[in-house]
Amino acid sequence: MTGLDQPHQTRRAIAADGTPITYVVVGEGRRDFVFCPGLGGPLVTYRKLFRHFAGRYRFVTWEPRGLFSSGVPGEGERALRVEDHVSDLEAIVARERLGSFHLGGWSMGVQLSLEYAHRHPERCAALVLVNGAYGRILDNVPGGERLPSALIRLLSRAGPLIDLNARLFLDTRPMVAALHRVGYFRGHPEEFQVVLGEFKQLDFGRYLRMVLALHQHTSEPYLHELEIPTLVTAGTHDWMAPPPVGRELVRRLPNAELFLIENGTHYSLVEHPETVQGAIEEFLERVQGRAERQCA
Repeated sequence: MTGLDQPHQTRRAIAADGTPITYVVVGEGRRDFVFCPGLGGPLVTYRKLFRHFAGRYRFVTWEPRGLFSSGVPGEGERALRVEDHVSDLEAIVARERLGSFHLGGWSMGVQLSLEYAHRHPERCAALVLVNGAYGRILDNVPGGERLPSALIRLLSRAGPLIDLNARLFLDTRPMVAALHRVGYFRGHPEEFQVVLGEFKQLDFGRYLRMVLALHQHTSEPYLHELEIPTLVTAGTHDWMAPPPVGRELVRRLPNAELFLIENGTHYSLVEHPETVQGAIEEFLERVQGRAERQCA
Protein backbone atom coordinates (compact mmCIF):
# COMPACT_ATOMS: atom_id res chain seq x y z
CA MET A 1 0.00 0.00 0.00
CA THR A 2 1.50 3.31 -1.10
CA GLY A 3 0.60 6.93 -1.65
CA LEU A 4 0.21 8.37 1.85
CA ASP A 5 2.92 10.76 3.00
CA GLN A 6 1.85 11.03 6.64
CA PRO A 7 2.00 8.51 9.49
CA HIS A 8 -0.66 5.83 9.20
CA GLN A 9 -1.42 2.29 10.26
CA THR A 10 -2.33 -0.46 7.82
CA ARG A 11 -4.81 -2.99 9.13
CA ARG A 12 -6.98 -5.82 7.87
CA ALA A 13 -10.62 -6.74 8.43
CA ILE A 14 -12.43 -9.87 7.30
CA ALA A 15 -15.71 -9.21 5.50
CA ALA A 16 -18.87 -11.22 6.13
CA ASP A 17 -18.14 -13.42 3.11
CA GLY A 18 -14.55 -14.03 4.21
CA THR A 19 -12.88 -11.51 1.88
CA PRO A 20 -9.84 -9.84 3.52
CA ILE A 21 -10.07 -6.05 3.30
CA THR A 22 -7.00 -3.82 3.71
CA TYR A 23 -7.70 -0.49 5.39
CA VAL A 24 -5.71 2.36 6.88
CA VAL A 25 -6.08 4.65 9.89
CA VAL A 26 -4.61 8.14 9.39
CA GLY A 27 -4.41 11.08 11.80
CA GLU A 28 -4.70 11.51 15.54
CA GLY A 29 -7.81 13.65 15.94
CA ARG A 30 -10.42 13.07 18.62
CA ARG A 31 -13.28 12.54 16.14
CA ASP A 32 -13.52 9.72 13.62
CA PHE A 33 -14.07 10.37 9.91
CA VAL A 34 -14.70 7.35 7.70
CA PHE A 35 -13.90 8.14 4.07
CA CYS A 36 -15.28 5.72 1.50
CA PRO A 37 -13.02 5.14 -1.53
CA GLY A 38 -13.69 5.84 -5.15
CA LEU A 39 -13.78 3.00 -7.67
CA GLY A 40 -10.12 2.17 -8.19
CA GLY A 41 -9.06 5.46 -6.60
CA PRO A 42 -5.62 5.05 -5.04
CA LEU A 43 -4.94 6.41 -1.57
CA VAL A 44 -2.76 9.16 -3.01
CA THR A 45 -5.99 10.79 -4.26
CA TYR A 46 -6.97 11.65 -0.68
CA ARG A 47 -3.60 12.38 0.90
CA LYS A 48 -4.00 16.18 0.92
CA LEU A 49 -7.38 15.88 2.60
CA PHE A 50 -5.95 13.59 5.27
CA ARG A 51 -2.92 15.82 5.80
CA HIS A 52 -5.05 18.94 6.26
CA PHE A 53 -7.33 17.41 8.91
CA ALA A 54 -4.84 15.00 10.52
CA GLY A 55 -4.76 16.90 13.82
CA ARG A 56 -8.52 17.08 14.17
CA TYR A 57 -9.80 13.80 12.78
CA ARG A 58 -8.80 10.18 12.72
CA PHE A 59 -9.51 9.04 9.17
CA VAL A 60 -10.37 5.48 8.24
CA THR A 61 -10.43 4.38 4.60
CA TRP A 62 -9.85 1.17 2.70
CA GLU A 63 -8.92 -0.39 -0.62
CA PRO A 64 -12.03 -1.89 -2.28
CA ARG A 65 -12.40 -5.64 -2.50
CA GLY A 66 -10.82 -7.05 -5.63
CA LEU A 67 -8.48 -4.09 -6.11
CA PHE A 68 -5.00 -3.16 -4.89
CA SER A 69 -4.09 -5.14 -1.76
CA SER A 70 -7.59 -6.17 -0.63
CA GLY A 71 -8.67 -9.71 -1.37
CA VAL A 72 -10.68 -11.01 -4.32
CA PRO A 73 -14.09 -12.34 -3.22
CA GLY A 74 -14.55 -16.06 -3.65
CA GLU A 75 -17.85 -15.53 -5.48
CA GLY A 76 -16.18 -13.42 -8.15
CA GLU A 77 -18.08 -10.61 -9.83
CA ARG A 78 -21.32 -11.56 -8.07
CA ALA A 79 -19.73 -10.17 -4.89
CA LEU A 80 -18.60 -6.80 -6.30
CA ARG A 81 -21.85 -4.92 -5.70
CA VAL A 82 -22.30 -1.72 -3.72
CA GLU A 83 -23.92 -3.83 -1.01
CA ASP A 84 -20.75 -5.94 -0.76
CA HIS A 85 -18.52 -2.87 -0.37
CA VAL A 86 -20.84 -1.56 2.34
CA SER A 87 -20.61 -4.91 4.14
CA ASP A 88 -16.83 -4.42 4.06
CA LEU A 89 -17.32 -1.03 5.71
CA GLU A 90 -19.48 -2.64 8.37
CA ALA A 91 -16.68 -5.11 9.09
CA ILE A 92 -14.18 -2.24 9.42
CA VAL A 93 -16.48 -0.29 11.73
CA ALA A 94 -16.84 -3.38 13.92
CA ARG A 95 -13.10 -4.07 13.84
CA GLU A 96 -12.33 -0.48 14.94
CA ARG A 97 -15.24 -0.38 17.40
CA LEU A 98 -16.43 2.94 16.02
CA GLY A 99 -19.40 4.73 17.51
CA SER A 100 -20.72 7.91 15.91
CA PHE A 101 -18.55 9.37 13.14
CA HIS A 102 -18.51 11.65 10.14
CA LEU A 103 -19.01 9.66 6.94
CA GLY A 104 -17.99 10.71 3.47
CA GLY A 105 -16.50 9.59 0.23
CA TRP A 106 -15.43 10.47 -3.27
CA SER A 107 -16.95 9.20 -6.53
CA MET A 108 -18.13 5.61 -5.81
CA GLY A 109 -17.70 6.51 -2.16
CA VAL A 110 -20.78 8.73 -2.42
CA GLN A 111 -22.98 5.72 -3.20
CA LEU A 112 -21.30 3.69 -0.47
CA SER A 113 -21.86 6.51 2.05
CA LEU A 114 -25.52 6.83 1.16
CA GLU A 115 -26.10 3.07 1.37
CA TYR A 116 -24.34 2.84 4.73
CA ALA A 117 -26.23 5.87 6.09
CA HIS A 118 -29.49 4.24 5.04
CA ARG A 119 -28.57 1.11 7.03
CA HIS A 120 -27.05 2.89 10.03
CA PRO A 121 -28.26 6.50 10.28
CA GLU A 122 -27.62 6.56 14.04
CA ARG A 123 -23.86 6.26 13.46
CA CYS A 124 -23.56 9.15 10.99
CA ALA A 125 -23.03 12.59 12.52
CA ALA A 126 -22.64 14.20 9.08
CA LEU A 127 -22.23 13.21 5.44
CA VAL A 128 -19.57 14.67 3.11
CA LEU A 129 -20.26 13.59 -0.48
CA VAL A 130 -17.47 14.63 -2.86
CA ASN A 131 -18.06 14.62 -6.60
CA GLY A 132 -20.24 11.55 -6.93
CA ALA A 133 -23.70 10.34 -7.93
CA TYR A 134 -26.48 8.63 -6.04
CA GLY A 135 -26.81 5.86 -8.61
CA ARG A 136 -26.87 4.69 -12.25
CA ILE A 137 -23.46 6.24 -12.88
CA LEU A 138 -23.24 5.55 -16.61
CA ASP A 139 -26.35 7.67 -17.16
CA ASN A 140 -24.32 10.71 -16.07
CA VAL A 141 -21.40 10.19 -18.48
CA PRO A 142 -21.81 11.71 -21.96
CA GLY A 143 -22.90 8.83 -24.16
CA GLY A 144 -22.84 6.46 -21.20
CA GLU A 145 -26.58 5.86 -21.25
CA ARG A 146 -26.17 4.46 -24.78
CA LEU A 147 -23.14 2.33 -23.92
CA PRO A 148 -24.39 -1.26 -23.76
CA SER A 149 -23.44 -3.21 -20.69
CA ALA A 150 -22.52 -6.04 -23.03
CA LEU A 151 -19.75 -3.88 -24.53
CA ILE A 152 -18.25 -3.10 -21.12
CA ARG A 153 -18.44 -6.78 -20.23
CA LEU A 154 -16.69 -7.62 -23.50
CA LEU A 155 -13.95 -5.11 -22.75
CA SER A 156 -13.56 -6.61 -19.28
CA ARG A 157 -12.56 -9.90 -20.93
CA ALA A 158 -9.64 -8.07 -22.52
CA GLY A 159 -8.44 -7.17 -19.04
CA PRO A 160 -4.92 -8.68 -19.36
CA LEU A 161 -4.29 -6.72 -22.55
CA ILE A 162 -5.56 -3.51 -20.95
CA ASP A 163 -3.39 -4.21 -17.89
CA LEU A 164 -0.30 -4.58 -20.09
CA ASN A 165 -0.92 -1.32 -21.93
CA ALA A 166 -1.69 0.49 -18.68
CA ARG A 167 1.62 -0.60 -17.19
CA LEU A 168 3.44 0.59 -20.30
CA PHE A 169 1.68 3.86 -21.08
CA LEU A 170 -0.81 5.04 -18.43
CA ASP A 171 1.43 7.45 -16.53
CA THR A 172 3.65 8.54 -19.41
CA ARG A 173 3.87 12.23 -20.23
CA PRO A 174 2.09 11.88 -23.61
CA MET A 175 -0.84 10.08 -21.97
CA VAL A 176 -1.06 12.61 -19.15
CA ALA A 177 -0.95 15.45 -21.69
CA ALA A 178 -3.70 13.82 -23.76
CA LEU A 179 -5.97 13.38 -20.73
CA HIS A 180 -5.33 17.00 -19.80
CA ARG A 181 -6.28 18.20 -23.29
CA VAL A 182 -9.62 16.38 -23.31
CA GLY A 183 -10.51 17.76 -19.88
CA TYR A 184 -10.28 14.53 -17.89
CA PHE A 185 -8.43 16.53 -15.27
CA ARG A 186 -7.09 20.05 -14.75
CA GLY A 187 -4.32 21.43 -12.61
CA HIS A 188 -0.71 20.26 -12.47
CA PRO A 189 0.03 17.29 -14.77
CA GLU A 190 2.81 16.12 -12.46
CA GLU A 191 0.37 15.55 -9.60
CA PHE A 192 -2.06 13.63 -11.76
CA GLN A 193 0.83 11.57 -13.12
CA VAL A 194 1.38 10.28 -9.58
CA VAL A 195 -2.28 9.22 -9.37
CA LEU A 196 -2.09 7.43 -12.71
CA GLY A 197 1.05 5.65 -11.57
CA GLU A 198 -0.99 4.04 -8.78
CA PHE A 199 -3.83 3.18 -11.19
CA LYS A 200 -1.39 0.93 -13.04
CA GLN A 201 -1.78 -1.63 -10.24
CA LEU A 202 -5.45 -2.28 -11.10
CA ASP A 203 -6.90 -5.44 -12.58
CA PHE A 204 -8.84 -3.60 -15.30
CA GLY A 205 -11.03 -6.55 -16.19
CA ARG A 206 -12.32 -6.70 -12.64
CA TYR A 207 -12.46 -2.90 -12.50
CA LEU A 208 -14.83 -2.78 -15.49
CA ARG A 209 -17.06 -5.44 -13.97
CA MET A 210 -17.22 -3.27 -10.86
CA VAL A 211 -18.32 -0.34 -13.02
CA LEU A 212 -21.28 -2.42 -14.18
CA ALA A 213 -22.14 -3.42 -10.63
CA LEU A 214 -21.96 0.22 -9.54
CA HIS A 215 -24.24 1.26 -12.40
CA GLN A 216 -26.89 -1.22 -11.26
CA HIS A 217 -27.20 0.47 -7.87
CA THR A 218 -29.21 3.54 -6.94
CA SER A 219 -29.95 5.24 -3.61
CA GLU A 220 -32.98 7.03 -5.06
CA PRO A 221 -35.71 5.13 -3.15
CA TYR A 222 -34.49 6.18 0.29
CA LEU A 223 -32.79 9.56 -0.17
CA HIS A 224 -35.80 11.38 1.27
CA GLU A 225 -35.36 9.43 4.54
CA LEU A 226 -31.79 10.60 5.21
CA GLU A 227 -32.07 13.63 7.50
CA ILE A 228 -28.35 13.68 8.33
CA PRO A 229 -26.63 17.06 7.72
CA THR A 230 -25.00 16.64 4.32
CA LEU A 231 -22.48 18.52 2.19
CA VAL A 232 -22.49 17.72 -1.54
CA THR A 233 -19.68 18.98 -3.77
CA ALA A 234 -19.54 19.05 -7.55
CA GLY A 235 -16.87 20.23 -9.96
CA THR A 236 -18.12 22.60 -12.64
CA HIS A 237 -16.13 20.62 -15.25
CA ASP A 238 -16.81 17.15 -13.89
CA TRP A 239 -18.32 15.11 -16.73
CA MET A 240 -18.53 11.95 -14.61
CA ALA A 241 -20.73 13.53 -11.91
CA PRO A 242 -21.69 16.96 -13.30
CA PRO A 243 -23.32 19.76 -11.27
CA PRO A 244 -26.92 18.79 -12.24
CA VAL A 245 -26.32 15.46 -10.50
CA GLY A 246 -25.21 17.25 -7.35
CA ARG A 247 -28.18 19.61 -7.51
CA GLU A 248 -30.60 16.71 -7.85
CA LEU A 249 -28.98 14.92 -4.92
CA VAL A 250 -29.38 18.03 -2.75
CA ARG A 251 -33.00 18.40 -3.89
CA ARG A 252 -33.79 14.84 -2.79
CA LEU A 253 -31.98 14.95 0.56
CA PRO A 254 -33.90 16.72 3.38
CA ASN A 255 -30.89 18.41 5.00
CA ALA A 256 -28.25 18.95 2.32
CA GLU A 257 -26.34 21.82 0.75
CA LEU A 258 -24.33 22.10 -2.47
CA PHE A 259 -20.84 23.50 -2.94
CA LEU A 260 -19.67 24.03 -6.53
CA ILE A 261 -15.93 23.79 -7.22
CA GLU A 262 -15.10 26.24 -10.00
CA ASN A 263 -12.97 24.69 -12.78
CA GLY A 264 -12.96 21.40 -10.89
CA THR A 265 -13.16 18.03 -12.63
CA HIS A 266 -13.87 14.67 -11.05
CA TYR A 267 -10.44 14.95 -9.42
CA SER A 268 -11.07 18.18 -7.52
CA LEU A 269 -9.50 16.66 -4.40
CA VAL A 270 -6.18 16.69 -6.27
CA GLU A 271 -6.66 19.86 -8.34
CA HIS A 272 -8.23 22.22 -5.79
CA PRO A 273 -7.41 20.79 -2.35
CA GLU A 274 -7.61 24.09 -0.48
CA THR A 275 -11.06 24.85 -1.92
CA VAL A 276 -12.47 21.42 -1.11
CA GLN A 277 -10.88 21.34 2.34
CA GLY A 278 -12.21 24.81 3.14
CA ALA A 279 -15.76 23.83 2.19
CA ILE A 280 -15.60 20.66 4.29
CA GLU A 281 -14.05 22.49 7.23
CA GLU A 282 -16.67 25.24 7.27
CA PHE A 283 -19.51 22.72 6.94
CA LEU A 284 -18.28 20.46 9.75
CA GLU A 285 -17.69 23.44 12.06
CA ARG A 286 -21.31 24.50 11.56
CA VAL A 287 -22.57 20.94 12.15
CA GLN A 288 -20.49 20.65 15.31
CA GLY A 289 -21.62 24.07 16.50
CA ARG A 290 -25.28 23.15 16.11
CA ALA A 291 -24.74 19.86 17.94
CA GLU A 292 -23.05 21.64 20.85
CA ARG A 293 -25.84 24.22 21.12
CA GLN A 294 -28.46 21.45 21.18
CA CYS A 295 -26.60 19.72 24.02
CA ALA A 296 -26.19 22.93 26.05
